[in-house]
Amino acid sequence: MLKKHPKGLISLFFTESWERFGFYGMRALLPLYMFGAIQDGALGWSNKTSMQIYGWYIGIAYVTTLLGGWFADKMIGQRRSIMLGGFLMALGYFSLALGSMPSFFTGLVLICFGNGFFKPCVTSMLGGLYEKNDARRDSGYSIFYMGINLGAFAGPFICGTLQGLKGYQWGFAAAGVGMLISIIVFWYAQKSRFGTIGLAPNRKAMKDVPKVPLNKQEKSNILVLTIIAMFTILFIVAFEQAGGLLALYADKYTDRNLLGFMIPTAWFQSLNPFFIVILAPVMSWVWSLFAKYKKDLSMAVKVSLGFFLTAISFAFMMGAAVQFGAIGKSALVWLVAFNFFCTLGELCINPIVWSNVSKLAPTRYISSMMAVILVCIGMGGYLSGFIGSYVDDLGPYQIFGGITAMMIVTGFALLTLNKKLKAMTYVQIESQIEKAKEAIEEKVEEKEPALSGVE
Repeated sequence: MLKKHPKGLISLFFTESWERFGFYGMRALLPLYMFGAIQDGALGWSNKTSMQIYGWYIGIAYVTTLLGGWFADKMIGQRRSIMLGGFLMALGYFSLALGSMPSFFTGLVLICFGNGFFKPCVTSMLGGLYEKNDARRDSGYSIFYMGINLGAFAGPFICGTLQGLKGYQWGFAAAGVGMLISIIVFWYAQKSRFGTIGLAPNRKAMKDVPKVPLNKQEKSNILVLTIIAMFTILFIVAFEQAGGLLALYADKYTDRNLLGFMIPTAWFQSLNPFFIVILAPVMSWVWSLFAKYKKDLSMAVKVSLGFFLTAISFAFMMGAAVQFGAIGKSALVWLVAFNFFCTLGELCINPIVWSNVSKLAPTRYISSMMAVILVCIGMGGYLSGFIGSYVDDLGPYQIFGGITAMMIVTGFALLTLNKKLKAMTYVQIESQIEKAKEAIEEKVEEKEPALSGVE
């Protein structure tokens, strides 16, 4: 299967897989390290402080992708940006492993900015491996997505295991080793597998394209995408609880004993990527089935379905909180059910939103709209930590119930807007670059009419 694809695909596959290994391995340990007991090698902070810092970390890690993408395009190119970002993240993980307070905050800052330089550029380079109309493009992205989830699954599992056996420093160091492997894979591959892709900045790429004003349909599409982006904030508020509040709940409220074996808390972070690998083909088949019978669902309907599925996931956590109140611990099956339905919700929202950005946004505004989505994800990440920080004040049942209600209300609100959003949506038949080329040709013909008869 891989033989049919550009050689650079397998290199980017392992580059991203090892990077996600480090990122998600560290993410699984971060809340535990902050609120864990001092005698266990953790910081011993309050739940409120831990959740607030987690929210800030997630928010900044996404917002810095705007800076990193701009810096790569305007200044150093995607390849140097990937190497710089990877180096900063590796330093960040090893800084966390030092175990001091200054090194902790230094590590978080390095990881946030490293992620900003690294993450947007790998995906952009992947797109550069294929021509615009290459039939292999979708398959290539699917293979790449598998690499992401392979790393996201292995990171919490391995780093969490090392944390349980040797301590937090070993888990953070393992994340750093994973990042170093990612850098080495990319450095070795760039010598022969990418050609000129990502080598030079793209600051001159669009200068030759005339600034064609947005027409009514294009403005309408941008408004539709902006509205959906606002709804995305609320989904991320719920989704990022999996890395923050749910980590706390798994550690302090859940009976993790399975047949005499105490499951490490970090392992639960591997459930989401595991279910993505299982469920992504199923959801793809479901959407294809609707399209086959000409019942293709609109973007708003699919995203609404995602909100309802996410509501179901948090309803399970309400059940877990009820059981905890009754017997002092809740069964781990609640967390499995939560991750199953939350992953279904994610698959109805994230891929659909990103796909529609590339489909609906005018060509020269695709990057800007993706930036809007990333900022919204960052805002949702911050708010997730802010809400999760009130678990001691309100109790887990009240927070899970509030998020469940928010997801249901948001889903119905989006459904009520469905007809209006469909009426406002125009599928781009022709890219802005093609229109610009036509405009250039028309101007040339107007200025040089005599040439039309010369052979």
